[in-house]
Amino acid sequence: MRRPGSKQRRIVIMLLALLTFGIAYYGGNRHTEDESLKISGVLLRPAMPVPEFELEDQHGNSFSKQQLEDHWSLILLDPNRSSDSPALVRLVQIHNRLAIQPAIQQKIRFVYVPRQPATLTLAAGLGAGFFSLSGDAVDLHEAFSRFGVSDTEDGFTLYLIDPDARIRVLFTGGQDTATIASDLITLISNHRS
Repeated sequence: MRRPGSKQRRIVIMLLALLTFGIAYYGGNRHTEDESLKISGVLLRPAMPVPEFELEDQHGNSFSKQQLEDHWSLILLDPNRSSDSPALVRLVQIHNRLAIQPAIQQKIRFVYVPRQPATLTLAAGLGAGFFSLSGDAVDLHEAFSRFGVSDTEDGFTLYLIDPDARIRVLFTGGQDTATIASDLITLISNHRS
């Protein structure tokens, strides 16, 4: 029996390498979620667990990481200290843009956390899907810090939290509300538990 030549050995090695790469690629990517989704927000892979925090909602009930489990939440921590911050308006606009998909709109809790207590009363009457969170200065500072919002920051970020209480996507204040609403529809419609 004749031994294979060097050219034949190289072909066999190359085929084995390609086969190994293909199997590894398939194995590594078949379990990833949202891999093919195109969105304007920053999709976190892997999703990050929501940091622990303890605040109160507009009814005086405790609101923490545990209240974010089992449903989608869009959290806006508004670092703006003025009472005329545009952040709450943007959150309401996103909610309203989702009216074209009421099933998706009803799956999301809209959570507003202002540094300025005067804006809290504005968010309190927006409906059952809206939550306004508050706390003393120490609790608010701690919550903002744990989400990575500095004391000197003026812009805001929206955090999309999945039903497992993980930060799935970040949206900046510079993204338009129509695009954010479209991204939410895409993400939630394509989510696999």
